[in-house]
Amino acid sequence: MSRTVLVCVLGTSPQIVTETLYALTRQEGERIDEIHVWTTAAGAVGVQRQLLDGGDGKLFSFFRDYRIPDPWPALHVHVFRDRHGGELGDIRSDEDNAAMLDQLADFVRRQAVPGTRLLCSAAGGRKTMGIGLALALQLYGRPGDRLFHVLVRPDEFESLTDFFYPPPEPVTIVGRSGRLLSTAEAVIELAEVPLVLLREYLPELLGGDEALSYSRLVQEVQLRLIRQARRPPLLIDVAKREVIIDGAAVVLQPVQIALYAHLADLRRRCQHEEGLCPACTVSSQRLREDDAYAAELRASLARWLERIPHRPYRDDALARWVAPDPALRLSALRETASRINRRLKASPAAGRWIQPYLIARRQERDTTMYGLALSPSQISLV
Repeated sequence: MSRTVLVCVLGTSPQIVTETLYALTRQEGERIDEIHVWTTAAGAVGVQRQLLDGGDGKLFSFFRDYRIPDPWPALHVHVFRDRHGGELGDIRSDEDNAAMLDQLADFVRRQAVPGTRLLCSAAGGRKTMGIGLALALQLYGRPGDRLFHVLVRPDEFESLTDFFYPPPEPVTIVGRSGRLLSTAEAVIELAEVPLVLLREYLPELLGGDEALSYSRLVQEVQLRLIRQARRPPLLIDVAKREVIIDGAAVVLQPVQIALYAHLADLRRRCQHEEGLCPACTVSSQRLREDDAYAAELRASLARWLERIPHRPYRDDALARWVAPDPALRLSALRETASRINRRLKASPAAGRWIQPYLIARRQERDTTMYGLALSPSQISLV
C-alpha cells in the first residue's frame, strides 16, 4: 500500500505546514498520510503551541475546517541535534550546519523507500535547511518525489501570527502595516523545483543501508560522476576470461568472453567514434537467415575460445550458433548477450555508469544489431 509523506523544514514560522497542506490538499487533491517536521528546539516549541496545542491547535482546525477524513495524518516533530546529541537551538556554526545536513540526508534515505512518495517543502527555516532538504532529496529521491517552495500573496500575509491558511469562511485579520486584511484575498501557491534524481544512477552508493555523512556522500558521488564522465578504459583478457573496467575484473563463462571479445574487436576496428553501425555489430537478421554469416561468426568465436588455456568448455559449445533452426541461432545470441550484461551489472563496482560497457542493442528495420557503443579508443584486448 502506498503512502504520501509531507516533509517540512521550519524555523519559527509553523504556518508553513498548514499553508503547504492547504495547497496540496485543497488545490492539488493530495491525501497526506504522514507529516514530518524538522526544526530547531525553538521551532519545536512553536509547533507544539500553535499547531498542536493538545488537539486545539491550527493543524487540527485545518483538518476540521476542511473535513479532512479520519484518520488524520500524524505530525512527527524532529529536532536537529548537535554532535553530542543535544538539541540545537539554532543553526549558527559550520559544525551545526554539518550535523543538520547529516540528519536530513539520513532521514530522506530512510523514508525514500518503494511505496512512499515524499513531498518536500523547503520554504521554512534558515536557507541552509531548505538547501539541505533539496540536496538530500536529489541524492535519495525516487521518481514521483517532489520539492517545492510555498508562496503566499499578497506579501502582507507572510509570517503573520494570525494567518495559517485561508479558512472556508473568510475572516478579517490585521496585517503587519496595521491594515485590515480579509483572508479571502490570500493566495497560496506551490512553486515546484525540478530535481535531477541521482539514486538510480548510483545504486551501489545510494541504494544501500549504510548511512554516510553528508560531506562524505558528496565526495563519493562526485568521484563516481567524474569516473562516469571520463569512462575508464575497457581491458579484455580472454585467457583469464576477464572483463576489466577501472581495475575491477568480471569473470565470464567461455562462450560469453568469446562473444564479448568478438564484439569488442569489431568495435575497436570501427571507423565511427560514437554509436553502433553494421560494421561493428552482429545482426540478428543475418544470423537468422544467412548460413555463411552464421558460420563466420561461429569461426570467430571458436578462435577466441582457443585462447583460453585448458579448454574449459565443451566441443559443442557453439553448436547452436550454426544450427539449422534459425530460432536456435537467435536464442544463442540473445541469451549470451543477456547473461554477459547481467554479470557485468552484478559486479561490485557496477552502477549506472557501467551502461557503455554493456552489450547494446539497436533496432533497425528488420534486424537488431548487437554491439559495444564504447569509443574504439577505449578498448584494449590482451
